[in-house]
Amino acid sequence: MNKKIIAIFGLTIVALAAVYLYSFGPLAGLRTALSINPASAKPIITSGAAGGTVSTASASTSAAAATSSPFGNAALVQEFRNRDMAQNHYRISIPADWHAGSIAPGKYAVSYSGGSGTIGLIDIPDNSTPELFILSQEEPALKKLPGYARVSYGSAKVNGNLSYKLVYKIYKTSAGGQSLEHERVYVTGQDHAALIDLSASETDWQRAAKVFDAVVGSFHWDQ
Repeated sequence: MNKKIIAIFGLTIVALAAVYLYSFGPLAGLRTALSINPASAKPIITSGAAGGTVSTASASTSAAAATSSPFGNAALVQEFRNRDMAQNHYRISIPADWHAGSIAPGKYAVSYSGGSGTIGLIDIPDNSTPELFILSQEEPALKKLPGYARVSYGSAKVNGNLSYKLVYKIYKTSAGGQSLEHERVYVTGQDHAALIDLSASETDWQRAAKVFDAVVGSFHWDQ
């Protein structure tokens, strides 16, 4: 038989075997894993702590609640589960285009096109209460910031947990001479409390507040 024909026949057999292995054989799982890697599934949050994990929910599950703005999408698709400190596990969701990085155990800095903030644990002294701590220590320190002015303060519930919300303005020259508005929400817990601090310029606050409320509303303590 002609050597060229034998070579072609051999290559054909090898090709058919490869097709079988990748389609039906033991390599089929590898083919599937390599083909499923959508850009939308890439986590935005990164954590330097080994205890943190990120899961990406299906965008279609919350698309009906979408509210586009410079601060992200109110349809939260990134869920972060913090595992840095025992008995203080929590989870919170953020828009897909927000970024976050670990800055301390249980605490993360977040950034988005319209501003920045922090999400994490805060220690309240044993000889104090959350509200006393806010009014006697937290707010007096904030009053030292340029142009500080309280907008509102009050208590509420975040998924059954008593919380306190302080909204204030400060003057910040680096923001183009605009006032910067902050929303600080303290969520009480068994040991530590959680503090969610998010900011935006005063002119953008109405649009930002809707997204911030969605982020705060997604907070849960994990038992």
